[in-house]
Amino acid sequence: MKTRSFFYIAIIVILAGCTGNKIKVTDTNFSNEVDRLQNLVFKFNEPIAPDSLFDKWDTVNYIQFKPALKGRFKWVSAEELIFSPSQPFPPSSTFEASLTNELSKLSASHHGVSNNVIKFHTAFLELKESSAYWAYADDGSHRIEIRVTLSFNYEVDPNLVAKLLTISQNDRKLESRLITSGLSTEIAFAVIPSSAKTGKAFNLDLKLAPGLQCQGSNYKLTELISKSVEVPSPEKFSIVK
Repeated sequence: MKTRSFFYIAIIVILAGCTGNKIKVTDTNFSNEVDRLQNLVFKFNEPIAPDSLFDKWDTVNYIQFKPALKGRFKWVSAEELIFSPSQPFPPSSTFEASLTNELSKLSASHHGVSNNVIKFHTAFLELKESSAYWAYADDGSHRIEIRVTLSFNYEVDPNLVAKLLTISQNDRKLESRLITSGLSTEIAFAVIPSSAKTGKAFNLDLKLAPGLQCQGSNYKLTELISKSVEVPSPEKFSIVK
């Protein structure tokens, strides 16, 4: 029994040692969100690169990114690696970084690599603000209408915004006409109010359904966005032609 117990204990110790001796990332220069133009720095728990590789750019895939990112790596010390992307990170996108066996091959210890995945993303698409003002219709009818503008932090397809957007006044859906014709951060609509006779300011309710995505992104908005925008009184503000 003592021999068998000693055997089990030895296996546990060996397994624990194998699990602990893994090459892993202990620190980075980024958190969940990264800037589109920044380099990524990874610091490891043990020396990996020899002095001969310091301050030299190479394309060995020490770290694998999903989705794939083009760029170069540089060791600045035995434990610190920089990844420099060859182009800006895609907007409003999520990424995963995993260590590869190239690190194990390079290190003197030849320890295996941790299977922990580092997740990060660029700033997600968001509706920054909305505004409304009065204007003459551009059809020569001298009819007044409301211009509603939605401002995003990235360029979006105005046709997709028009498909997902509902504009209402006092729970009544209003007709709208898309004005913006190409990709833009500013998407404008012409809206006919349910009544333009009131001399008071009033609110329009904007609802943007899930599904909006900007160009080059792998991420779609997943929640309904609701905003209320104030329309000024037409009697107190100049009407824009």
